[in-house]
Amino acid sequence: MTRFASVILLALLAPAAQAATQPAASTFTIPAGSTVDLVNTRVVWMKSANPGDTLYLQVTEPLLIGDAAAIPAGTFVQATLVALALPTRDDDQAVLHLRFDKLIFPNGYIVLLADGGQHAPLTRVTVLVSMKNDVLLDNGMWLHMLLPDPLALDAQQVTQAAKLSVTPGPFQPGTLCHSTPVSQGSPGMPDMNIPGNSSTPDQVITGNAGGTVTIPGRPGSADMYIPGHPGDYSGKAIVCPEPPSIRSSVPETSSQIASAATQSNSTLQQQPLPTLTIPTGLNIPLTLSEVITHKSLKIGKPVSATVVFPVTIGSQLAIPAGAVAQGTIAGKSEVKKTHQPIATIHFTRLTYPNGYTVTLDEPATAEITATFAPSLIGDVVLFNPGLQLQMTTQDAFIIETAKVTAAAH
Repeated sequence: MTRFASVILLALLAPAAQAATQPAASTFTIPAGSTVDLVNTRVVWMKSANPGDTLYLQVTEPLLIGDAAAIPAGTFVQATLVALALPTRDDDQAVLHLRFDKLIFPNGYIVLLADGGQHAPLTRVTVLVSMKNDVLLDNGMWLHMLLPDPLALDAQQVTQAAKLSVTPGPFQPGTLCHSTPVSQGSPGMPDMNIPGNSSTPDQVITGNAGGTVTIPGRPGSADMYIPGHPGDYSGKAIVCPEPPSIRSSVPETSSQIASAATQSNSTLQQQPLPTLTIPTGLNIPLTLSEVITHKSLKIGKPVSATVVFPVTIGSQLAIPAGAVAQGTIAGKSEVKKTHQPIATIHFTRLTYPNGYTVTLDEPATAEITATFAPSLIGDVVLFNPGLQLQMTTQDAFIIETAKVTAAAH
C-alpha cells in the first residue's frame, strides 16, 4: 500500500472511530405537541366521583423518538380529576376535566409533568353515558394526553424502563346488568352470570435509587347471578345499560379548566334535596343472610338479606351496599314438574348501616327457588346464606338524603 493510500484510509476511519467513542445521548427530549395514547385502569363512578380524585391511566402504545421508546407501553400516568359535570335528564353526557401530574415508568422512574417551568397537560373528556349506568369512565376506555411543552427524560432510565414494558389490559368493564319484570307471554330467558371485576393487588415499583412507588390495586366485586325463566309467564328480563363511550378528548388551557373547576365546586356546594323518592318497580340486588331449611320454610318466618351493590336514583345514592332488608316468608309453593320448593318473601323494612330505618307501607317482594327437590326425610337445607336474589319495590317510598349520605360514610 502506498503512503498516499494509507493517509486516505486513516482519514476515512477517523470519523467512525470518533463516533464509536462518543457517549450516548443523556436525555430524550419529547417535542411539544406530542400526543400520548392512554387507557383508563380504574372505574370512575358517578355516585362517588369528586374533584381532587386521583386517576391512574396507562400508556397503550410506546411514544417513539427515532427508533427508541421514550415513553414505553405500560407506563402509568397519574392524573387528578379537577372538575366534572354530571349527566342530567336533559343531557346524556358527562364532562370530566383532568390534569395529568406525573409519569411513573415500569422501573420506578418518575417524571413530574409540571416542573421546571413546564405546564401540566390538561384535557376535557366528554363521555356519553346513560343515567341508568353509574359508570362515568369505564375500565379500558381510551383517551389522549397532549404535551404542551417539550419534555426532557433521562435516557438511561427510559432504556431500563423499556425492558420492563408490558402492554396494559385486559380490563373487566364496570357496567353491570340487572333484571326487570316482564309481562305475560314474554320469551324465555336463560340463566345469566355477570362476572365481577377481578381484584388486583397494590403494585410496588422500585426505583433505581431504592425508593418505591405504590400504584393502588383495584378492589374486586362479586359475580351477579340472574336466574332465567321459561317463556309465557311473568318473570325477569335481563337489561344491560349502555356502557359509557368517549365522545371527545381534547386539550384545555389553564383558564378554561379554572373556570370549569369554579363551576364544579359551586355545583357541589349546592344543598341536596332533603328527600328522595324510591320508585315503584325498582330492583334491589340482595344476598340472603341466613339458612332456610325444609322445616323452617313456614309462613311468617323472619328473613333478612343484605344489599349487594349501591343503588342510585340518577346521580344520587339511595341505598348503600350493606343495608339490610327485613321481612317474612309470605308464601311457599313448588315447581310442578320437579317439586322444587319456592319461597315468596315480603320485605317491609330497610335498615341502613348507620341505623337509619325505613318502613315500607307496601312490602317489596322477592322469590327464590331451591335448586333441587328435597327428600322429606330430615331437615334439608334449601337456601344457604349468600344466595343472590332480587327485591322489587311494589310502591314508591321516600328516604331522607342527609341520613343516606351519613350511612354511606
